[in-house]
Amino acid sequence: MSEKTAEPADAAADLAAPGTNRRPSFGGLSLRLRLLLLLALAIMPAIVAGIATAITRYEADLTATRATLRALSVLAVNRHLQTLAETNRLLQTIAQLPDVAAFNGQRCSSVLASLHGDLANRYTNFLAVGTDNAIRCTAIPMEPGRRYSNPQEVQTVLARKAFTVGGLTVGALSGERLVSAAAPITNSEGAVVGAILTGIKASFLNSQFNAYQLPEGSQLALIDRKGQAVISAGSEQLRLPSPQKIAAALSSGQFEFQHQAGDQPYLVVLNEIGDYDMFVLAALPSEAATGLVTSRLITDIGEILAFTLLAGIAVLIGARFLVLAPIGRFRRAVHRYREGGDAFAFSTAGEPPEIAELAVEFENITKDVEARQENMKTLLRQRDLLVRETNHRVKNNLQIVASLLSLQSRRISEPMAKAQFDLARQRVATLALLHRHLYEQRDTETVNLRTFFTQLMAQLLSAYGQRARSVVSVVDMRVPPSVAIPLGLIVTEAVTNAMKYAFPDSSTGQIELTVTIANGRGHLVLRDNGIGIGDDVGGDRSGMGDILMRGFADQVAGDLKVDEAPGGGTRIQLEFDPGEPPERAEAADDTTMAG
Repeated sequence: MSEKTAEPADAAADLAAPGTNRRPSFGGLSLRLRLLLLLALAIMPAIVAGIATAITRYEADLTATRATLRALSVLAVNRHLQTLAETNRLLQTIAQLPDVAAFNGQRCSSVLASLHGDLANRYTNFLAVGTDNAIRCTAIPMEPGRRYSNPQEVQTVLARKAFTVGGLTVGALSGERLVSAAAPITNSEGAVVGAILTGIKASFLNSQFNAYQLPEGSQLALIDRKGQAVISAGSEQLRLPSPQKIAAALSSGQFEFQHQAGDQPYLVVLNEIGDYDMFVLAALPSEAATGLVTSRLITDIGEILAFTLLAGIAVLIGARFLVLAPIGRFRRAVHRYREGGDAFAFSTAGEPPEIAELAVEFENITKDVEARQENMKTLLRQRDLLVRETNHRVKNNLQIVASLLSLQSRRISEPMAKAQFDLARQRVATLALLHRHLYEQRDTETVNLRTFFTQLMAQLLSAYGQRARSVVSVVDMRVPPSVAIPLGLIVTEAVTNAMKYAFPDSSTGQIELTVTIANGRGHLVLRDNGIGIGDDVGGDRSGMGDILMRGFADQVAGDLKVDEAPGGGTRIQLEFDPGEPPERAEAADDTTMAG
């Protein structure tokens, strides 16, 4: 197999070669990421549907939890309504007893004491009170003539002529927290003559709350319209909302609100107990209300994410062994071929059909490329031979022309004409020198400017008998012939002018040639230490040499300047375009002394 000219490189770089038409590659994503992206697109509807279902269930569970809290408060209300209804029936029954209705002194107290003995766990006392607020008889003995401590309650019963429930108070005899209740006492004519009163123990009402299985962290409380808590029950003691906040909520009809107790937010629900100005307050921590459904939501989403993760891992593993491994084997075979193998070798046994077909196509391509490379190398060798032969013949022809001009100039006696023949010969010799360079070196497309100028200066000064020595300092750079020819002719004209005018009467001197490159532009400076150009600077410089130099400068997009050199002599400066494709190296201060 022939030598391959391509340098080893990643296959992706070859596919990205300039001038090729390529479709968007999704930002250069690898096959693994593309397969994962495909998986994500495939399962995205299922993921979205699963998350939507989880959120919907979360909202439904949260609503159900709140409904449960409200239902719990309703159950507590019903239980207390039942207790108050039983108390109403009890007090009305007591009020109709003859001894009680007649306020029959000791016998009334005995009846009340007998009844209280069986109901002491519920009620603190039974009292019969007259319209004057005087206590006529009581289940618990007390000093005679005592008056009831809350006359407003007695007057309310007398005015309403119906069962009433008071607010939270503390029993004068028992010292217990209680809710007072009262019913009117009427005589045989139906006139209200007093009231029978009792106190429902807070401990008994609390036992009604304890009959329920309260959710963890929840609390029930019995409050009056002023927001005072009568009793409360729950798994933990809650700092209830302030009486003012509860009263404000009741007056505004806001029976469900949020309450912050320390660092814990609560959901609070209020339910009224009949028309007795008593309310059940049910409170549940917001975290408890949402904790269960939140954990369920997290579990549902976690399952979806776990499924997605497992699917992604499965795709990666499958892609590694089923897709990427065959591609990797094919890529390594291509790399071995590019590293200098004799032929592309890839076994298609057991490989996927697509990879096998790709390998066959690639092998065919390599054979075509190798054949084309051999043909191109042959054509390049032939072209180089033709170009070198052309340069050789041009050089020989130019040398013949220069020789003819030299012979002709020897037959001319007139000095001006002889000088013109010599100048023409030097111009032709310059061109011959350039073609000799192109012939002698392998590179037929560029000229080594340092070597060319060194030899050119030696050739020009030799034509004048070494009357001046040269100092050549040229950066190591290569330029195309289209640049080297104008530059060589400019130097030829400048050196010829210097030898003719800068050193009169066969005097000697020095000519310096410097070429540098900066910011992509070349800079040529040629100066002599002769007599200078004096008053001609800035004047009319319409001689043939000056016209030719400026014409040659235009060919290299240059700017030619001629002025007096510092310290004396003439200086020619040219800024030029080095052309493409020169192979520029770092500037080297290589100075050659000649003559």
